[in-house]
Amino acid sequence: MKKLGLLILLLAAITAGAHYSGARDFSQVSFAWKKLDNGGEWGAFFSDLVTIIKGEKLVSSQISLTANPNQIIYRWKDELGQLHFGQTPPKDVDFEVIKQGDLKLQTQKSMSKDEIDQVLKPNDKKKD
Repeated sequence: MKKLGLLILLLAAITAGAHYSGARDFSQVSFAWKKLDNGGEWGAFFSDLVTIIKGEKLVSSQISLTANPNQIIYRWKDELGQLHFGQTPPKDVDFEVIKQGDLKLQTQKSMSKDEIDQVLKPNDKKKD
């Protein structure tokens, strides 16, 4: 009974905080709960709730690609079609298993400010 009361109090606090901050995206609370349910920690969950109450968006955690190449990564899509990666398999969702050693990284050099200015510079040549 105490857990139910705590849950109701927590939901009321989230709702009030979201109301006063102008945040109305309660799917973020669902996302925070799923992170907790998929092996997350309570401290991170409460930190996510504070982020939501502030009106900010949650982002999925980054996975270190310098880790053990034999480490397994799980990839899945949520009900909104957003792609997620994690180190623990999600519950009640189809997922793909990826071995970190099998990942191939590609990098692309971005343009410098001078190169961007050169591309965006209007053509000064006059047609005769």
